[in-house]
Amino acid sequence: MSHLVRILAVVVLAAVSVDGAARQARAVSEAGRVQGRVFAAATGLPIPGATVRLAGRQVSRATPSDDDGYFEFEEVPPGAYLVTAVVSDYAIGAFGQRTPSEVPRSIELHPRETRSAVDIGLTGLGSISGQVVDDALRPIAGVGVQAVRRPRGLTDERPVAFSGGVTDANGLFSVNRLPAGNYFVIATHQPARARSSAPELPSMLTLTSTTYYPGTAVPAEAQAVHVELGSESANVTFTMQPSRLARISGVVVDSRGVPAADAVVTLNPSSTDVPMGALGMTFSEVGVDGSFSLSNVPPGVYSLDVRSKSVYEAIARTGGVGIDTMRGSPEFATVPVHVAGEDIDNAIVRTDRGFTLSGRLIVEGNMTAPGLQPVRISATHVGEVSPMVRFALSGETQPEADGSFEFQKLLGPQMLRVSGLPAGWALKRVRYGGLDVTDMGVDVAFDVPGVEVVIARQSEVLGLVADRRGLSIPGATVVVFAEDSRRWTLPFTRYVKLALSSSSGTFTIAGLPAGRYYAVAVPALIEGKLADPDDLEMLVPRASRFSLGEGERRSLEIRLE
Repeated sequence: MSHLVRILAVVVLAAVSVDGAARQARAVSEAGRVQGRVFAAATGLPIPGATVRLAGRQVSRATPSDDDGYFEFEEVPPGAYLVTAVVSDYAIGAFGQRTPSEVPRSIELHPRETRSAVDIGLTGLGSISGQVVDDALRPIAGVGVQAVRRPRGLTDERPVAFSGGVTDANGLFSVNRLPAGNYFVIATHQPARARSSAPELPSMLTLTSTTYYPGTAVPAEAQAVHVELGSESANVTFTMQPSRLARISGVVVDSRGVPAADAVVTLNPSSTDVPMGALGMTFSEVGVDGSFSLSNVPPGVYSLDVRSKSVYEAIARTGGVGIDTMRGSPEFATVPVHVAGEDIDNAIVRTDRGFTLSGRLIVEGNMTAPGLQPVRISATHVGEVSPMVRFALSGETQPEADGSFEFQKLLGPQMLRVSGLPAGWALKRVRYGGLDVTDMGVDVAFDVPGVEVVIARQSEVLGLVADRRGLSIPGATVVVFAEDSRRWTLPFTRYVKLALSSSSGTFTIAGLPAGRYYAVAVPALIEGKLADPDDLEMLVPRASRFSLGEGERRSLEIRLE
């Protein structure tokens, strides 16, 4: 009998091999071609060197456009395909779009067909141009100009700055190659290097005098300039403000009330204000009597940060590698400061060792002990501080075998998150004092014991993106976001998720909390979109609603029409 089984197995394997070879031969015999051209939508001129991608259920290929903008894919099996093109200075485009915001059109390639005229018009990126003048409307040359686009709440990304160089002899500037979005235009000049009482310590950034469009030295009064793809936002003219530079001085004492002589005071722009490079940072070594002084400080919102001098010496020695020592300062302090052109004298800054946050990791459901070994819990400071200070005020730890964990030297509002979980698991909630603080965080102003971090089987949304004919669409962006718009802007929000549909049009989004959601598909990677709550508002009329329970696997089919 065993001999007969072996014979049958050989016969089956041979049949499978023959069938596979037959399918492959049939696919080759039925293969077709896809031909087209990439051109500038505004002028019709060819675009050479664009990367053209053909994506279908089982095929994904890329080829460059030639000097005349033409491209060709050979030996393409029959099926539905999405054809896209990308090149520098232009937004991503797809066949069937007149503008990047329109729905792309998939092509259906029949056996042995040569599909021609699969042409893709690309829209150029945007720009901002204008002039910087003084209060007598005279042009100012040599002023640095940048446009800053900052995501609002949906991600933890830092502001993105695009340089426009310096103004010319007529005070004119142009910031080019901008994705669509809203930008703050910032003009900076450097009348003098910031002074500090510690010239031997390396300056990390140079202090600059700054004016924001439409002509204010106060960041909160800045107005955004809207940029559309393929267009220029011109006549952005504003007056450079001769703002008064202030002085901040005072004393630093440690937790015992003794002058903190072995310390350095740094002034860091708030991360919710402008990017680090726009206002800059200065520092002062603390004197033996605890005194410090910072000069030439322009208006703005800052944090006054105190760390051990050895921390900055380590950073200087390692070229920044030693920045991890920021968390090792024996005592430290972070104090918010609002500068409005007036000197701030006699400030008293008290350092402390920070506080302890401790608790337990709780598992709902079955998870073996080895499953917890790679798990790490992070505490991230979510206050208005610079990225470097946020790093110093945050921490990460690995729970013990019994689930207990502890952070030391934390200070201020902290958001707890979990990483390294096995597939299928996610953070469910964080509890403290009987309250759900998952999305509001814990304010560490004293020792915080008894925090519960609960993990459980995660919810999943699985589905297919298809066009009006029911053909799957690869490379589409699927956006799932909560019906409650207040959840869109939570720090490290769990209520907005994005995914790209696969070559077969399928997608998976995991880790959403239970609740009611919108789901929508948009064209492949629209430049400059989905980084702002206003963009989500515009998607609501096109979205479908669904509810998601705890640990539920929900299937959706989304039409991209």
